[in-house]
Formats: sequence, structure tokens, C-alpha cells
Amino acid sequence: MDYEIKKLINDALTEAYIRINNHDINKTIEGLIKQLRELINNTNFNDNNTNLQNIITTNIEELISMIKDVENKWNHAYKNDVNSTLKESLAGKNRVFVVKGRYGSLFLKIRGKLTSIEIEIKRNKSHSVVTQIYLRGLSTRTLIIPNMLNLSDNEFYDLRLGFRAGDGIIYEGRPAMKTRQLWQLILWSLLYPGEVEVSIKSLGFTKKSVNITWFIYSKTHKETIKNKDIAFQELEKRISSRNMLTLILSDGSIDLKKKNIKMSAGLSNYEKLSKALTPLSNELKIKYQISVKDTGAGIIFWNSNAVILARHIVNNLPNKLKKILNILEEKLNLDKWRKLKALANVSIGRMHGSSQVEIYGIKFNVLLTEKTIQLRTCCGKNVTSTR
Repeated sequence: MDYEIKKLINDALTEAYIRINNHDINKTIEGLIKQLRELINNTNFNDNNTNLQNIITTNIEELISMIKDVENKWNHAYKNDVNSTLKESLAGKNRVFVVKGRYGSLFLKIRGKLTSIEIEIKRNKSHSVVTQIYLRGLSTRTLIIPNMLNLSDNEFYDLRLGFRAGDGIIYEGRPAMKTRQLWQLILWSLLYPGEVEVSIKSLGFTKKSVNITWFIYSKTHKETIKNKDIAFQELEKRISSRNMLTLILSDGSIDLKKKNIKMSAGLSNYEKLSKALTPLSNELKIKYQISVKDTGAGIIFWNSNAVILARHIVNNLPNKLKKILNILEEKLNLDKWRKLKALANVSIGRMHGSSQVEIYGIKFNVLLTEKTIQLRTCCGKNVTSTR
């Protein structure tokens, strides 16, 4: 192993150690519990149905109990195990496995007595580091999920399909999901009424924050969509506002300033996703563009195309679902839903001075501001000229 790689690994181990000891996990836990308490105290999910509200309260109290369990074990056992494991690794007394990721990142994997440490060194100029601490010995809880949405089988299927085509997974033949977002944990569970199993798998440490990774799977439902290829094929056959919603919530992003909706996809999947979106694009008479980079690919709807898509999604969802989404936006910061609604309300017109020109065979969107003329390519890159 050459000197540069050794230094990169040593710097990443040091950075992980510093972050783990500088971040206040208790503050993060306190914030999560506060959010869940407000969800119980200030929200009536189902129009004064006391029995249903009691079930919801019981489930949320279980989640709070799980979070408190992590806090207690971190402060009394896990943190010490992580620190001693990292110190031994820095001193050369512990084995560090180095694995190359799909897009050029390096992953350092180290096993402690109570925890396993995974450090990703990203492929960028700063070699930014993300640390994941996998926690052993935590309990799994069973939650009973009521049928709050009262949707048809087809509506449930469409909503599940969007998540499955995104970051949904399969666990022992059952639909499953890993997520760091409380709103996604709750929304996903509502799509699978019956018994679900929930556990906390890890703590993630970035430069600015700490997060909890949840794992959830349905005990009641079997997964009928066996892989991503089938999911994209199903999307193409039955693309709708419902599965577009959950696809965006899963693997999408919304930029209100640039007025775009982007759906991320791996280099092996973006063509399949593009094909799946074609029927809806033709139906709504909108266009999208494909951005391909070494680290992945994306399907992007720009300007009026994004607005029309947002309106199609927001205006065609069941009212009960929109009510739940509004609650999750207010209480658990479901920001993508807020942005989607805001984009749907944008006036199309000339899109604030937006038009399109073609220069030497290359199409540009022309964006006029008070001081500049911006030519934006299909990938969103700007060429700016001052007036």
C-alpha cells in the first residue's frame, strides 16, 4: 500500500474519531423525541377516531422507546467500543479492511466488540468522509399498522411501486426499507397495513450532523416485485401520480430556485427509468433530460415541464393521503412534499424570462435575470453573460 493511500486511510480514521466525539448525539435524540411527541400531542390522524388514535400513539411510543434505548447504550457502551476500536486501528493494532466502491469511493470496514465501523472516503477533491456505526444487540419491535388511508388495492400497489423502484429492498421475501427519515419510516409503514418489524441499525456521522438509520419490513405482505428491472417494467405499464409521488420521495429532489424535479438513478438503471417515464411524458406533453456522470445519472424535468408534472401529482392524489402528507410535512419536516406543492403553484407563463435557443446544434434554456443572461444546457450547467 503506497504512502498516499495510507495517509488517506489514517486521515479518515482520525476524522471519524473527531466527529464521533465532537457531535452531541444526546441533542439529536432529544430533537427526534420532541418531533414524535408533537406528532402524538398535536395531531389527530383520523377525525376523532379514539381507538385508531390510541394505536398510533402506542406505535409512536415504541419508536421513542427504541430511540431512548440507543441513547442509553451509546452513552454507556457503544461509544467506548467505537473509540477503543478506532484508537487501536490508528495504532496499527486492529485490522482495517479496505473495499473499493462502485463509483470510486473507498470503504474502510472495522469490527469492534459491540459495533462495526464503516467509513466512506468519497471520490472528490476534499476526500470527504461519512462514518456509519452499526450497532449490535438492539431489539426489534413489532408494530400493528392500521389501515388509515382506506385506499383500493390498485392505489396501494402504485404507491408501493414508486418506493420499490426507488430505494425499497426485499428482506426474506418481504417488502423492506432502510431510511434515515422519520417521515419516510411512517409513510412507508402506512402503505403496508398489518404487522411490521422495526429496528435501528446504525448511527451516521457526517461533518455537520448525526442521524439514525431505521430498518423496517412488513410481516403481513409478501413482495411480488422481485427486482428493480421488474419495478421499472411495472412503472412503464402503470405510471401514475401515485407512483411518481413515492418515486420522487424515495430517490428524487426538487429545486424551487432552478424549477426542476430530478430523479436519481444508477448508471445501470437510468435508461430503464427513462423508458418507464416515457408514457407519462407523452400523456402530459412534457419533456425531460438525462444527466449522466461518473457517479450516477439523473432524469430531470425543467421549468414548465417540472411545474406540469408537479401539478399532475399534487392534483390527482387521494385527499386522505394528502392530509397525511401535510401532517408529515408540518411535524416531521417532509420538505419534498412542501416543495412539490410550491412548484405546482408556480405560474408557467414565460417561466420568469425563460425561453430556448439552439447554438451550433446545442439547445440552451435562456434565463433572464436583472443583471445577467444565463444559458443553461440540458445538464443544468450555466454559461453567464452580464448585461
